[in-house]
Amino acid sequence: MFLNRFDSIKQIVLINHEDCRHYEALQNFIGKLFMQRFANMAERQRVDLKKVAKVLLDLASSRIETKLYYAKFADASRSKVVFEEVWA
Repeated sequence: MFLNRFDSIKQIVLINHEDCRHYEALQNFIGKLFMQRFANMAERQRVDLKKVAKVLLDLASSRIETKLYYAKFADASRSKVVFEEVWA
């Protein structure tokens, strides 16, 4: 695994973002099941972000810290982005 090859890595930052075309494509392909148990797409993405972080931490040693963020548009014109920290 890449973390074993780069032992200087101390922190991993994972970012998921609003209006992700990949998530839109998955929803179109899978249908209603994709959003089952989720109030909205942002909730789905935050939950998935936590799952990815858990997998990384399970694969890595405890010495690596993860930070999770959800990027979303800060204004109606979509010209500014804010990063909200997601707590695992």
